[in-house]
Amino acid sequence: MKFSKSIVTKSTFWVEFIFVKERQKKGDRPSAGVLIKDTFKSLGRTFKEITRHREMFIFIIGYFLFVDVANVIVIYMFPLIRDGFLMSETFGMIFIVISTVSAVAFSYFIGVFADKKGAKNAFILVGILWFVALALGILGIFIWAPIDTGFNFPFIMIILMGVLAGPALGGTWVAQRAMVAALAPKEKFGEYFGFSKLSGKVSAAVGPIIWSLAFIVFYDKWNYKTYGWAMLIIGIMMVIGLGVIIMVKPEKSAKNY
Repeated sequence: MKFSKSIVTKSTFWVEFIFVKERQKKGDRPSAGVLIKDTFKSLGRTFKEITRHREMFIFIIGYFLFVDVANVIVIYMFPLIRDGFLMSETFGMIFIVISTVSAVAFSYFIGVFADKKGAKNAFILVGILWFVALALGILGIFIWAPIDTGFNFPFIMIILMGVLAGPALGGTWVAQRAMVAALAPKEKFGEYFGFSKLSGKVSAAVGPIIWSLAFIVFYDKWNYKTYGWAMLIIGIMMVIGLGVIIMVKPEKSAKNY
């Protein structure tokens, strides 16, 4: 029943795309094989260019590790609340709403901060937000769970986690765009930004594998507290990624162009 309701809700936002008319260029359309071949050629060319620009290459490596936390939290946010904190499904939905509203409300200010203080400092700010949010989540699982809904300290801390996770999530991609803009030559921004997005997509595939391995290793002994170990592992990856990103020198990259 809940699944049906969610499908109906989402479908109301899809209907308008039926009426969108996309302009098609006239002429012969390349075959799928040619398009795939050209795509991989372009990807390989962009990768070679990026490896020649040390600062951009360092950032891609750091971002691959850093963004993993965002990708994993997006996927496992609801199970984390329900099965990690042992809270109700209803609160799981409320938590997602809190994080989403917080992301919409505060991610803009991450962009303002990036404009004034630089993309690297924006990543440091986002890293701090993630660190606090993950720390609260880990404490929630190992110490406070099961958490009762109501006016009590553990519940307030979990609400705070949701408020911080929102701008941390949105700020991750805001800071990414700001960093690529600082590192990439203007005429190559689209290619470099696309490649950094691809790095994030690969990370999105690796993240669930690491999360699943944590459950394979820890679940028999730790049960629901395995969520805490999984969060700790991706938190370590995030810290390592942030450390790599801090090594990037945007001003040095700008001199190369």
